[in-house]
Amino acid sequence: MNVGNEDSIYREIEDKLNASDFIVRNNINRDDIGKRFKIDDILLNKYLGLPIFLVVVLGMLSLSFFCGQNCSRVIELCISYMLGYAGSIYWLANIIGNSFFSCFIMSIESILECSSLIFFLHFFLLLLEESGYISRGVFLIDKIMKKIGLNGGSFIPLITNFGCNVPGILATRTLKNKTVKMITILISPMISCPAKLPVYVMLSGLFLTGFKQSFFILSIYVTGIIIAFMFSKLLSKFFMKSNNNLFIIDIPSYCIPNIKNIFIISFSKTKHFIKTVGPFIIIFSMLILFLQEYPKGGKNNIDKKQNIEKIDTVNENINVETQNNNKNVDEYTNNEKYKNKYIYRIAKYIEPIFEPLGFNWKMDIALICGIFAKESIPSILKTMYTNDNNCSDIRSNLKLPVIISFIFFILFYCPCINTILAIFNEIGLFFTIFITLFYTLFSYCFSFFVYKIFSFFYF
Repeated sequence: MNVGNEDSIYREIEDKLNASDFIVRNNINRDDIGKRFKIDDILLNKYLGLPIFLVVVLGMLSLSFFCGQNCSRVIELCISYMLGYAGSIYWLANIIGNSFFSCFIMSIESILECSSLIFFLHFFLLLLEESGYISRGVFLIDKIMKKIGLNGGSFIPLITNFGCNVPGILATRTLKNKTVKMITILISPMISCPAKLPVYVMLSGLFLTGFKQSFFILSIYVTGIIIAFMFSKLLSKFFMKSNNNLFIIDIPSYCIPNIKNIFIISFSKTKHFIKTVGPFIIIFSMLILFLQEYPKGGKNNIDKKQNIEKIDTVNENINVETQNNNKNVDEYTNNEKYKNKYIYRIAKYIEPIFEPLGFNWKMDIALICGIFAKESIPSILKTMYTNDNNCSDIRSNLKLPVIISFIFFILFYCPCINTILAIFNEIGLFFTIFITLFYTLFSYCFSFFVYKIFSFFYF
């Protein structure tokens, strides 16, 4: 039993009680205290307090995402306008048309868009914190969070993950308990961010529609949350001592927030994110583009005559309708685009690893690119299977157990580069490598289990 730690906690409680007693005895700000208690009769009500807090937090997150998304659109329009204007200048046209320059610009755009979301999340969170309300919300949610081995302070970072894992992980800086912070960061990627939603929608739409599709997508989110809470409970039993999760909440007086200070602090935190994470995003973007574009020579530069002969051979060997012939030609052309590329070689090399899950090399390429941005997976799959982005080609080539297995693999597998860098920024290299490997292994085992179950019942 850590007696020293417990003694320090009780001393802190005693100091706060003495300070409160001093205020009451000396009649200091008695009117303010009375007003605070009247407001708290509602905001800390046994039955109304928690629903009000959840509504306020959801409103804060919705407002943050709304402002962040609109700011991202403005950034996107500004960059598009500047590129359009620069493209009209003769000597700049070739530079702008270069794929690596375009990748660099897209990386800058991605950093700024992510930064705008981080800025507004910090801004509105600090607004609630300085008003004195956030501490009351943490007090209300603390009892529930302790049932899964965390405390009330973990609630804001966890719910922020529904908007983006990066600010959710950065929000764990408010947690004083290192073990709680570590567990919160570990389970954060299990909560689906909006970048994964396009994958769920596109793939589930291959075999479900309407209410059934919505219910299936909701079940994916719920599965991630349940497993995250199970891991949290399990880890807390192994790594957290019984007295190590004592959580003291200082309930301050209500006050009007200082907007100027909040703006400066939010801007400072956003600037720190850009400086620490931004360069790595650009480097990894360039690396992925290099793998997709090179080598330029070799088998990829086949003469037009050879291409025509191969396409004719494909058409002659397939005795089907003309429409199906054209579709096979398109598929062959798409395959040729990736042949001899480094990313294709990597995908073919790891294909036997993912074969037990039912994945093919095209899905492997989507997974590799998805490490940088999960939202890019649908477009990559469509590009790999067809020229006209027709989802029916994916449906005809992939069976239901494979699609479901792939969806759950996306839910749990390696976090995106931005999230990995945010984790590295918070807890260091060793735990970042551990979390990356852990999620990759866990997603593999979970998807394998799902694939075998659905294969058994699928006829």
